[in-house]
Amino acid sequence: PQETLWGKTITTYTWKFWVAVVLAVLALCVSATEYYEHTIEKRGLSGGYGGGDFSGGDYGGDDGGYGGGHHEEVKIIKIPVPKAVAVPVHHPVPVPVPQPYPVHIKVAERVEVPVYKTVQVPVEKPVPVKVEKPVPYPVEKPVPVYVEKHIPVPVPKPYPVKVPVVKYVHHYLSKHSGHH
Repeated sequence: PQETLWGKTITTYTWKFWVAVVLAVLALCVSATEYYEHTIEKRGLSGGYGGGDFSGGDYGGDDGGYGGGHHEEVKIIKIPVPKAVAVPVHHPVPVPVPQPYPVHIKVAERVEVPVYKTVQVPVEKPVPVKVEKPVPYPVEKPVPVYVEKHIPVPVPKPYPVKVPVVKYVHHYLSKHSGHH
């Protein structure tokens, strides 16, 4: 058997509802200040028609000459009575919610599932780069090479040459003769 409140089981209300109920009750306690009521009665002379505690004056009309001097006035004075006041708390108060019976719920054990992801990893590929490097290469330089060659060289040899011999004979003549 479950307890019911306003047609619903108690367990269906949330803790926020119960906090609101408690705060509402606290607010009503603050606003409901008790008063002690003290009644003061003033009574005039009794007599005339009707007599006693009842008079025509109570009914809002003139008594018409009957019961002439009777007058009654009732005044209620409210005297406040101090009492302990519940102060509302600003933070929510946890209210225990009664459960009909404990229910044991099996909690599944945590099983770790391995997750395999295919991740593309960028691989750097070598790119050929032209780098100018000074490469030593052989340069042919002219080297004097001595080769034996037999070259005919003309050698002057004496040979007879006929040279005409001219003889000049000077004849010196005397000045006197006139002949040269």
